[in-house]
Amino acid sequence: MRGPKVGSDGIYDFDTLVPEPRMVRVGGEVADVSVIPVAVTLALAKFSDRTREQVLAAAEEDAEGELKRVVQMVSDVCCVSNPKLTVEFLLKHLSFEKIRAFNKFVLSPVEDIEEDERGGVTATG
Repeated sequence: MRGPKVGSDGIYDFDTLVPEPRMVRVGGEVADVSVIPVAVTLALAKFSDRTREQVLAAAEEDAEGELKRVVQMVSDVCCVSNPKLTVEFLLKHLSFEKIRAFNKFVLSPVEDIEEDERGGVTATG
């Protein structure tokens, strides 16, 4: 990640703090998933703070809802650069296997941080 630049006025410009691009293509649409909004990070943290038993119980009770919650987080990341990549778009254009791989790739920067903090346990994969 490139760091913030200091302007001639001595102000650190955090608008210039830009991660390296991570480009994806799905359903013919391209998106840069390098910027993960804080809201997504917080949602993923909440989602992954559940115990394995809670995850299994929630999936048994509402498997479709659980999948859509994760896809919503991924869509929120994609929509930063391409608003066409809605939950509906992703569910229409990806198989279950592709959704799992896509989710893992898009959310991997947050997952990597969480995995380091938890010693190897992740929410999406």
